[in-house]
Amino acid sequence: MRVFVAVQPTPRTGASSLSRYIAQSKVDRDREQVDEKGSRPLFSEREDSLTYTEADRILNPTSGELEKEDVIHVVISPERGSFDRAGDTDDERKRTFREAIRDAVQKMARELKVRFLNWIGGLHGNTRTPHGHLAVSRWALDEKTGKLVYIKHLPESLLPRNVEGEDGTKRFSTGTIVEFL
Repeated sequence: MRVFVAVQPTPRTGASSLSRYIAQSKVDRDREQVDEKGSRPLFSEREDSLTYTEADRILNPTSGELEKEDVIHVVISPERGSFDRAGDTDDERKRTFREAIRDAVQKMARELKVRFLNWIGGLHGNTRTPHGHLAVSRWALDEKTGKLVYIKHLPESLLPRNVEGEDGTKRFSTGTIVEFL
């Protein structure tokens, strides 16, 4: 599955607001599976159907709340057509996309040199190309020391960017997040 990745601004009021945004923003009831409240299902590394409270507790296990600056908002969009090729049914395609995201987040954690990342996600089907939104806590445990560390920025190597070659020419690099998916 070929994808595009972008880091987006976090909503004004933090992680809980981002969880709600991922679950409820711009829902298209004709194209998306939603619960009785009109929310998309949220998922994490191990869970496929989280409530807001459960999602917030995953992002911050101690208090269930994080400030805006403590969360990274990542959007992952498959290249048009690749989502359709990811399975025979809509459920299979969503399952494939969720598993690809889970694998990518594990690899991101290794590249960031942390034991694991606290994150939640949701799949949006409200556009021509379904896409995933992730909320990732900036707080994680260092893989060697076990101490709490703050991820100020995702490393440039993970993100799409223009890279200047030795000859001075620029080329586009998709970033390793894309390679993980």
